[in-house]
Order: sequence, then C-alpha cells, then structure tokens
Amino acid sequence: MKIRLIPSNSDGNPVIQYLTSLLIDQSLLIDAGSAGFTYKTFSLRKLKNIFISHAHMDHIASLPSLLEAYLANRLPPPTIWTSAETIQSLKLHLFNNQLWPDFFSLGSKELPWLNVRESSDFIPIELEGLRVTPIPVNHVIKTQGYMIESSNATILISSDTGPTQAIWEIANQQKRLDAIILEVAFPKRLQGMADLSCHLTPKTFGLELAKLKNHNPVILAVHLKPLMRSTIINELHKMNLDQLVVMRSDHEYCFPS
Repeated sequence: MKIRLIPSNSDGNPVIQYLTSLLIDQSLLIDAGSAGFTYKTFSLRKLKNIFISHAHMDHIASLPSLLEAYLANRLPPPTIWTSAETIQSLKLHLFNNQLWPDFFSLGSKELPWLNVRESSDFIPIELEGLRVTPIPVNHVIKTQGYMIESSNATILISSDTGPTQAIWEIANQQKRLDAIILEVAFPKRLQGMADLSCHLTPKTFGLELAKLKNHNPVILAVHLKPLMRSTIINELHKMNLDQLVVMRSDHEYCFPS
C-alpha cells in the first residue's frame, strides 16, 4: 500500500499542511482539501473513489475544482463516499448555487457531475484491491475515520478527532496493523482549545496511542497547525514514541515497508 500526503500550500514547502488529502495506491483519496488544486500531480483516470471524512473546509476546499477537472477532461466523476450527515452539509452549504453551483442536479445520466454514495459506520466498502471501513470518531461534527485493508497491509486513519474509542476497538481486533495516521493539531499549552474543538495535542495523542494493544505500527502524525508546527514536533519528540514520523508531502509511504 502506497500513501502520499497531497501538497496544500502554494510555495511548495513539503512540511506545511493547511489542507488534507491523502492519496492511497493512486486509486483512492481520503478527503479533498487540497487534491483539486494540485490534480496534475496524480492521475485522474486512476483515481476512482474519494472518501470525505467530514464537511469542514480543510477537508473539502478543493472538491469543486477536482470535480471540474474530471469534467474538463471528459472523464466520469469518481465515486464520493461519505456519511449521510456530510452529504446533507455538501448540499446545504457548498453545492447550493450560492457558494458553488448545485453539482447534485447538474449533468446528465450518462455523465453526472457528482456521484455520491453514503458510507455507513462499521460497514466495509469493497473496492478494487482495497477494503475501507468507516468508523465514527469524536469531532465537533459527524466525522468518520477509516480502516483501510489491502492484501498485504492494514492502516488506520483517524481523520480529525479528540479522544475517541471505537476506532481503537476496531484496530485492536486486527491481525495486523502497519500504520496509523493520527492527527495532532495543537501544542499542549492549548489543551483547552483542543478539547473544545475535538482535536489532539501531544498529550492526548499519547493517551490515544496507549489504547492500542498488541501492535507496534508506524505512527504518522498529521494535521499539525502550521504556525505551531515546530512546538508540536518538539513535544512529540520528547515522548520518545517508537516509529513516530511527522508526515510530509514530498515522500511516499509504503506498507509493508
């Protein structure tokens, strides 16, 4: 399984992450925060499925641009998988003819502009070569994390979350777990803000990882607030966690390694 963090800033700095898009095996995208702004860095023809974890802007900002790229190249749109709550948010707040044209009603039966399917918690979705299981996490709006399995690797993606439970219960049931992509948005001095907004600091990041039993996966830290990044990294390094990596957009992460 090959995973890449799509760049999300204009100056090309690979360590800064304002927006979230994770490309997996060229065919699957987790969130569309940045992918639509840099779609020439991957193959639209190979990208068949997009999972939207939740409707916050840093996870959907480039979705309209990404869909327009498919239209411009006369390609059928990818299937977008997301929760019923997020589908409703996309209809009400994005594709509403005010912020953006209503892609839900445009296009034709032969070439729709938007192809959305509901992803239900705990119900695995079988794709070509991958199985994706949405798992509810603890955020301020409905949000899904994901367990993603291939024939030779299993990874866990937390998406945006505060302290949570179900995703660790699922992880502990797995025979193998190669990697966890776990958010850590704020430094410890902003623990109160992290708690209110349902995000993690290095302190709660460590407490969440302590819920994992019988596995020693690579830990990929993501979603570090750019202006606080160096402080967060220093706090993470002081924890001496095995196999901790702060994810960058100039590297492809392969599992098994």
